[in-house]
Amino acid sequence: MKMLSAALAAVGLLSAAPAFAAPVTMTFQNVGTVPMQYVSTNACGTFSPTPTDISAGGTSASSSTDCGSAASAAHVTYKMGTKQCVFHISTIYTPGNPILGTSGYWTPSASVTQSGGATCKVVSQDISNVFTTGAFAAVYSMK
Repeated sequence: MKMLSAALAAVGLLSAAPAFAAPVTMTFQNVGTVPMQYVSTNACGTFSPTPTDISAGGTSASSSTDCGSAASAAHVTYKMGTKQCVFHISTIYTPGNPILGTSGYWTPSASVTQSGGATCKVVSQDISNVFTTGAFAAVYSMK
């Protein structure tokens, strides 16, 4: 009986994982007067399209990565001379607990790290799909 209970609990936990992917998408705006120079990307999967330099007043194409059913994350670095911004995005799935009867949920996060006098912001966040698929998008700015 103990073995059957353990097997059923394991099946319940495995079936609590989402059956879909959770892409994160980033878009960048240059609200400064000089070009934003792309430095690097650190992502859990392929980040596409690869970000490029952004002219003053310009906006990048949207780039995204999808790392599977439990989490997706990316960190993109841009600079303007000595100013630097690292833009962070993630969405992480917390599985439900069938024993307690709790549902699984996604936790999205968008943030920035700035240095050298840069002004970096999260301009907007799109959470419209977080509660269903975990997909999350954000728009960032730098000057």
